[in-house]
Amino acid sequence: MFLSKKMKVLIIYFFSKECIAQYYYFYNDILIKKGDLLYPSKWIKNDGSTLYPIANFDPDDYEYIFYPDFHTIDMQEVLNTFTDIKLEDDFQSLLALDELPASVEKMIREVIERPRSNY
Repeated sequence: MFLSKKMKVLIIYFFSKECIAQYYYFYNDILIKKGDLLYPSKWIKNDGSTLYPIANFDPDDYEYIFYPDFHTIDMQEVLNTFTDIKLEDDFQSLLALDELPASVEKMIREVIERPRSNY
């Protein structure tokens, strides 16, 4: 802490536990609710700094929460099996799709579940 030689003032703030809110923080993560895997238009894409109050957010409602940048190349390979859509890093072209073919469900799961250490 820096205190000027001229100014010898120290300000301390005290907050009660009730005044401090707790949040889950998601940076560009994609959240997929249970049952929505084949419906990308229902996926929730966070804008870069999204806060969810812990009291109002149940992680058990979601099948997947992942950071898309680590999955772009492999997800593009899955998309190539049924469409010519080019996937950007932000996944917007994928999120615009209403429904994916059931035949790619297993491949999408494998891409999302792949450990980040493989990248």
